[in-house]
Amino acid sequence: MHPFVKAGFLTTASCKVGQGDVTDPLNTTKGLTMARTNPAQFIQQVRGEVSKIVWPTRREVMLTTVMVFIMATITAIFFSFVDIGIRTGLNSIFGLF
Repeated sequence: MHPFVKAGFLTTASCKVGQGDVTDPLNTTKGLTMARTNPAQFIQQVRGEVSKIVWPTRREVMLTTVMVFIMATITAIFFSFVDIGIRTGLNSIFGLF
C-alpha cells in the first residue's frame, strides 16, 4: 500500500491502484491513478470541503491586519537605522581617503 494511502492523505474513493502515471518523472504517484468523478460528485465534494473551512471573524481579521501594519512599521524603522549606520560608516571610511 502506498504511504499516502496509509497516512490517510489519499482514500480509495479518490484513487485506484494502477500502473502509475508516465508523466510523473519523480514517480511520486507510483501505482496510483486518479479515479474519475462526475461533475455532480465533484460539486458535492467541493461543497463538503468548503463547509469544513473555519472563516476568521471580523475582529480576527482587523487584529491581524493591524499587527501586520505594526510589524511592517517596526521593520521599516529598524532597517532605516541600519541604513543610517551603514551610510555613516561608509562615509567615515571614504572620508579617510
